[in-house]
Amino acid sequence: MKQKTDTPVTKKEVTEILQDYPAKTDLKEELKHSEDRSEKKFKKLLQKSIEAFRREMDHKLEIIDERWERRFTTFESRLVTLIDPLLQEIKTRQQEREVVAGQISRVEEDIDNLKKKVTKLEHAS
Repeated sequence: MKQKTDTPVTKKEVTEILQDYPAKTDLKEELKHSEDRSEKKFKKLLQKSIEAFRREMDHKLEIIDERWERRFTTFESRLVTLIDPLLQEIKTRQQEREVVAGQISRVEEDIDNLKKKVTKLEHAS
């Protein structure tokens, strides 16, 4: 477009010059679309970040679970090693008590039989 010097700019000239530039409504619309795209992109990145965090936490929890499993297995093994002889000792003593109870029962029968014999001898003399 030709530039004139010392003459005022007409409305038509201003319109012709500004037709190549975006209007206010066009800029607002583009800004809105840009914000929508940015928001979608942000949400997508946030979702990926959350998924990565979850995977990392799952991995860490699996490691913790494995550690606890090893610790518990070790503890259980030590506990069984300590308790097993005690349980065997209890079982042995229980068997001994049963034998002794049987012996006591026989001794009591023998005593009763001897008392009866003594009573018979006392009455016979």
